[in-house]
Amino acid sequence: GLRRTNTARGPIASRDVAAFLTRLQMPELRYLELDGLPMGIRGIRAIATNPAFANLTRLGLGGCGVSDDAVRELFASRQLENLVVLDLSGNKAGGGVMKLASPKIFPRLAVCFLANNRLPKGVAMRLIRRSGIVV
Repeated sequence: GLRRTNTARGPIASRDVAAFLTRLQMPELRYLELDGLPMGIRGIRAIATNPAFANLTRLGLGGCGVSDDAVRELFASRQLENLVVLDLSGNKAGGGVMKLASPKIFPRLAVCFLANNRLPKGVAMRLIRRSGIVV
């Protein structure tokens, strides 16, 4: 994982994270933890569209500033269909995570952490009906 690499003494820009993820070629990678790195829409798009991430089973994006627009990019991905664990806790996601209520989104997903986001109450109530989602 790359967590804890973004510090006040050496801040990392979201464009640099996106550039890194776009160029990363590790097709056997199963677990990627990016907690605390500034993702932005370009970083999420890089994960969602890079075939090198097709074998990921665990993706950690806690505290990455992930917005609703970025969440929609993530959920539209055909590359991430093997995800079993997804951590989106501590982000800026709101009603956009509602798509996770459908088992068609990440069909193998067993655990998803959504705590400390901007989830409307009705959305949270619908999401917890899907097994493994923690709000």
